[in-house]
Amino acid sequence: MKNMTGAVTGFLLVLSIGAAFAQQGSGKEIVRIKSMVGKVEIRSANSPKWRSGRIGMPVKMGWDIRTYVESRAELQFESGTIVKVGENSVITLSRAMVNQKAQSSNSSVKVATGKIWANVKKLTNQKSEFEFETPTAVASIRGTKLGINVGKGATSIDVYEGLVMVQARGGQKPIPVSTRTRAVIKQGSAEVSLEKVNETELREAEEIVPVIADDISDSAGTDTTAADSASVDSAAADSSVADSATADTVAADSLAADSAEIDTSATDTVETDTIETGESDDTSGTAQTLVLTVMSPLENAVIKESPLAVKGKAATGAVVTVNGSEVTVDGEGGFNSLVDLEPGDNLISISATHEEDETGKEIPVQYHPALKLNVTNVVDNMEVVSGELSLDIDVTEGAEYSVNGMVGENVVELKPGRNVVSVKAWDTWGATEERTFSVVYKKGTGLVLNVAVPSDGDIVKNPMIPVQGNTSPGAEVSVNGVTVPVDGSGGFSYTIPIPDEPQNYSLEIVASVDDEEITVDRVVTYEPVKEELMLQVSSPVDGQKIGRRSIRVIGKTSAGRDVTVEINGRRSVPSASGVFSSEVPVSESDIGEYT
Repeated sequence: MKNMTGAVTGFLLVLSIGAAFAQQGSGKEIVRIKSMVGKVEIRSANSPKWRSGRIGMPVKMGWDIRTYVESRAELQFESGTIVKVGENSVITLSRAMVNQKAQSSNSSVKVATGKIWANVKKLTNQKSEFEFETPTAVASIRGTKLGINVGKGATSIDVYEGLVMVQARGGQKPIPVSTRTRAVIKQGSAEVSLEKVNETELREAEEIVPVIADDISDSAGTDTTAADSASVDSAAADSSVADSATADTVAADSLAADSAEIDTSATDTVETDTIETGESDDTSGTAQTLVLTVMSPLENAVIKESPLAVKGKAATGAVVTVNGSEVTVDGEGGFNSLVDLEPGDNLISISATHEEDETGKEIPVQYHPALKLNVTNVVDNMEVVSGELSLDIDVTEGAEYSVNGMVGENVVELKPGRNVVSVKAWDTWGATEERTFSVVYKKGTGLVLNVAVPSDGDIVKNPMIPVQGNTSPGAEVSVNGVTVPVDGSGGFSYTIPIPDEPQNYSLEIVASVDDEEITVDRVVTYEPVKEELMLQVSSPVDGQKIGRRSIRVIGKTSAGRDVTVEINGRRSVPSASGVFSSEVPVSESDIGEYT
């Protein structure tokens, strides 16, 4: 779907619904994977391991589901509700309970990130409840079709059919959201904003949601997978499951052994950031431990700079990956990798494997880039002859600003005499910056010329000299004989290129109107910055022992310039931040000391 607000952090969506219930069993509601495309993985409660999902597989309380690029999955509840999980999404089945005596159900799904679409079967039972949960909002429904998008900075809920009561966490009361309406809840806000879902988006949604609706109507009360018991899997009737070599592939699946209700596995234990997995030592016959210790970053850490250094230690000989990329492990098991971050929520996934054993850790962090606020075309105590002042304002991407309390405005109406101009910026994470200027408006017809930039004696580091200021409306301005554009309020901004030679440069700024002329002279000094080329190699380390057929070289060089890195004659192009990595192949003839 287009325009489902991409930056979303989460919400709690409570759906009060009714459902048809299965006739056998009570207590836990049966939820299964109805269909899937691409790569879909499931992780049981209290286990770090992800395993491949299968059509017909039961999903138990506390289990996580994640999809990858161009992948999706559909979950079918015993009550008839269908939840469709889009690509690059992570959800958790928190609760799935039924009460046959009361004819009610109680289910909850946590959405960590990504998109889902749901067709919640309408109920008449007041005791039934269905929840979608993320950190920022609450919404209540009694049967509806909707789409939910959880990403960076906001939550969006698109209602295709029905009525939803949406409440931001910290808000005073829920807001009704009707058909063809989108509710948006930004992170840190107690407000729910509403907007219409346009016809194009509705047509695109119809390609997804009606399919779910048809599946529900076809399967409600007669779905053979929902009628199966937890111990006997009759999903062999499904052609995709019937291909399995056993009569009960789902019940025998290794994932089922990691049940959220009874986890008898002693191989996976988690303590702080260290994960140990038992493995057999082929040479001694005794048990060794596959250890993965993450020293940096800490869970839920707030990061100010990118890239982020991920540091830790694994068992000697283990293969370690960070966000899917293999990193070099030194002779003592240490590893250090650089990861580029996106503003907002980031998930650092670290895994270690050794022969048949595998363990992993997922660490959520927040990247809050430093807030910047630059205001040009104005200096403190500046005198102007125009009653309208235009400001050039630059803030960090994603941040907002206001001028004298007016959000997004950069034009100030002045009164004769002294005026205070206050510019304030803020970002999603609560950081603020403010600049205050005193501007004197001298109403009259006389010619004035104020040069705000540069000041006399300024030192510039680049072979370009910015010239900014203000003159009387209608006047012409030239800099060293070159006419520069002047806006309607008399503001001007121009950049003078100079030879790339360190020395003093003189500027003559002239304003003229009719027979009147004013000249301002400035002298600046050009002192270019002498950048030193930087090269750091974090992996491999000198003297490291490597048993693979390739050596991964990772490091960082100077950013923001045309830099090429060569490793044993092989070129490696660094990223914009200067990070580079390359694989150097080796063969048996290279055994021994290798440079």
